Amino acid sequence: MKFQIPPMTPWKDVLVHLVIWAFLLSVPSIIYSFFPKPDFNAALQSKYPHQISLVMGGKDSFSGNTTYARRSYLLVPSALQAPEIVQVTQVNSEPPKVVVQDHLFLISLLVFIGFSFYYFLKRWRTQLSDT
Repeated sequence: MKFQIPPMTPWKDVLVHLVIWAFLLSVPSIIYSFFPKPDFNAALQSKYPHQISLVMGGKDSFSGNTTYARRSYLLVPSALQAPEIVQVTQVNSEPPKVVVQDHLFLISLLVFIGFSFYYFLKRWRTQLSDT
């Protein structure tokens, strides 16, 4: 069975898709809230004190005597600035390392907008031709 959103007016169509994407993007934050990393939160608060951090994904692995933890955060600034994607990693009990992913947010936003525009254009043309 294929998940399909029924045909609707364009503004409702965009609104429904935005709600679906907002839900899908919040799932990693909800899941990783059950596995908090206090060291990561402290490192982010010391380096980016006035920004809201949302978990976008992560990885925990254990092999032998080595533990590895990684989280990717979307940092939403309080002022009108472009958000940043930051990756925090920690191996064993070393201090966490914070690495900024240069322009990854803007590139992924442009790709998302391009695919969305193509999808909606194709979807609305199909709806017009069906009527």
